[in-house]
Amino acid sequence: MAVKKPVGLSIVPIALCALMGCQASAEEIDGKTTSAENAAIVETLPVTNPSVPETHKRVIDLVVAGENARATNDVKTLLQTAQTLRDMGAHPIAGTEDLAKNWTVMAETMQTDDTAPIPFRGRINGPAYRKQNLIPAGSDTIEDIYYAAELAELTLETLSGTPLSWSVYEAGSEQDKICHSVEETNTQSCRFTPLWTAKYKIRILNDSSQAASYLFITN
Repeated sequence: MAVKKPVGLSIVPIALCALMGCQASAEEIDGKTTSAENAAIVETLPVTNPSVPETHKRVIDLVVAGENARATNDVKTLLQTAQTLRDMGAHPIAGTEDLAKNWTVMAETMQTDDTAPIPFRGRINGPAYRKQNLIPAGSDTIEDIYYAAELAELTLETLSGTPLSWSVYEAGSEQDKICHSVEETNTQSCRFTPLWTAKYKIRILNDSSQAASYLFITN
């Protein structure tokens, strides 16, 4: 995973650096800068890094369990997994499949008296997810707004096929990547804190000759 390098000279005021779009590493923020508003933290994490968000790991586990239950017509597991996904506040990115809802509908069509559905208790704010298939040499682009001075956490999980490539950048600045990787691991994570509120794009590529599916999660 390649990380965008810090830019700027020590003799240039931090305020000017911010206006020029400079970015600093997390270490510089902690050691040299007193205000998080003066610099953007950009950090990417490999699969083995313990800082990968625990909520994202939990969503991945639940989606894999739910899809396995759907494939094997396991009614009880489908219902339990759907409710657990709801309880933690996980919800689909707008316009994509609502896995918890679809699992519940499927389970209810097969249920018997001993597999009554778990009462739906509504949804709270939580991580947003998107499960999608990619054809060989296919690509997908996700757009989302991330807010100034708020940590953005993104995770890409390859569910089948070879690891996918992805990049994260501010809309209109495709060459100025915040996070970027090329088929490194099945689980990849990116964290950054924007200087200002803006729309960002996440571009996911399947460079292989076989179909693949992925799960994208963001806070």
